[in-house]
Amino acid sequence: MKRILLIATGGTIACKQTASGLAPQLGAKELLSYVRDRAENVESIELFRMDSSNVQPEEWRAIAQAVADNMHKADGIVITHGTDTMAYTSSMLSFMLRGIKIPVVLTGAQYPMGMEGSDAARNLGDALTAARELPAGVYIAFGGSVILGCRAVKTRTMSLNAFESINRPLVGYFEDGRFIMADAPEKEAAHEDFFMDIEPRVALIKLIPGTMPAIIESLAGCGVKGVVVEAFGLGGVHNIRRDHAESLHKLIKENIPVILTSQCLYEASNPDIYEVSCGRYFRKGYDNRSIGNKADVGAGQAWAGFLIAGRTHAYANEYLRGTEGLKNRIKNGTGNAENSHAFPVHFA
Repeated sequence: MKRILLIATGGTIACKQTASGLAPQLGAKELLSYVRDRAENVESIELFRMDSSNVQPEEWRAIAQAVADNMHKADGIVITHGTDTMAYTSSMLSFMLRGIKIPVVLTGAQYPMGMEGSDAARNLGDALTAARELPAGVYIAFGGSVILGCRAVKTRTMSLNAFESINRPLVGYFEDGRFIMADAPEKEAAHEDFFMDIEPRVALIKLIPGTMPAIIESLAGCGVKGVVVEAFGLGGVHNIRRDHAESLHKLIKENIPVILTSQCLYEASNPDIYEVSCGRYFRKGYDNRSIGNKADVGAGQAWAGFLIAGRTHAYANEYLRGTEGLKNRIKNGTGNAENSHAFPVHFA
């Protein structure tokens, strides 16, 4: 029987009613007591008890470090986590723990463990099973489905099938308690390439019709080190009256990487189709040099990627670490090139 380590971090799965409302109260061993029939050869540690709405980059570092410190003691790791920010954490861990040699499976619940009708015991049991059968990588096991960690998005606030796999088939699913592999991910990097020193100073701007350019430009004075902009449709922005492209160029001139992503969850983005798209705007207005398929994106360029939504810190940190790594992630299983479009943007 494979050795599994449970790392508990709180979340709804561990909640009990308090005078102030639901709050994480159950520890790792208490959670395991509800799934004894699937918890053979499982050890546990309790990292913290937090509502995931409070999980921030500091917690990502702590979780990633706990995995790195304990991965040689287990054949698989399960992390219990609140659902509100689970997809952010799973995405970040996908980048922070590149090349990990064991599966890391996040899970949680929409309703607390022990509550009538709760999904907690099923999800935890499924995650323990998945951690024994999945190949190396980061995943979410929830609602009977297994999703690649960087492709999960929470789409429902209360339903038991809270997460969807965006622009990628499910990795697998559970049927009568058995795990069935549906679409195994590509193998991870041949060597471990962990990255714990993430940059928390990343901002996300979602454009709406009429967004004031001054809001975008004000980020330059806030100390941010990267900006993600959720643009319209295939990648469109205002270029009349309220000129977003000009505002983005001002950020780039301040050496702030700008990553654009569509507000649409599904299908590809393409910055070259419409006149209002930033791809054409930057190529025509700012980049007088041939950009081609450069392998080396230097300090004078920003790697602007049209990527799936919900990856703010992950992709921005990948840029800050090195643009070549981001290009590789877009091309492989954690950033499918079929569902994203990226291009280098020159800034003077």
